[in-house]
Amino acid sequence: MLSKQNYEIKGPGTGGAWQQVADDGSDADQLYPGAAQWEEITDEHGAHIPNVAGTYTARACADYHGSVPESDENNNCSEMTFEVQPVPAGSPTITVTNPTHDDEWRSDERKHIEWTSENFSSQERVKIEYSLDGGKTWDLVDDTAVNDGGKYWDMCEFHTEDTDDAFIRVTSLKYPYVYDDSDEFTIDHAKECK
Repeated sequence: MLSKQNYEIKGPGTGGAWQQVADDGSDADQLYPGAAQWEEITDEHGAHIPNVAGTYTARACADYHGSVPESDENNNCSEMTFEVQPVPAGSPTITVTNPTHDDEWRSDERKHIEWTSENFSSQERVKIEYSLDGGKTWDLVDDTAVNDGGKYWDMCEFHTEDTDDAFIRVTSLKYPYVYDDSDEFTIDHAKECK
């Protein structure tokens, strides 16, 4: 049996109507009373915040197709409200400039992640992440880095693995829809990390 979850958002950017962000599936036989379950819905699932300022409500609804009978079918949704900040004059941008597609970074070396940004302050904060599987999953390097264009990354401290499918992502914390992914690059020599 499959229990499908639905994720929706409504606010000024959706005309005040619920708009589906994504849905996902979990095997119902893996769920039990009181179980702690979580799912991460990312850009790849279509989870984009509308680029219109205002107050939004997001909700997640379990078993929204009603395939799993319950004694109370009216308590399957959880909601949260949040604010989307107005976009400053001129669209803010981030561009990751290092690494590039020709790079082969050694895990046992400290490397310098670099990016440029326009139309928001160098004192704003950014989140820096890395992927070892072509962008399917992301792990955190720093979630409060200053937007000054660079961050040294000691890969051995992050348990990286050899891969030809690595990416770096830099995201504005103030404007979470403003981000950039690096070119795909290579990481090797992970076994030399102590």
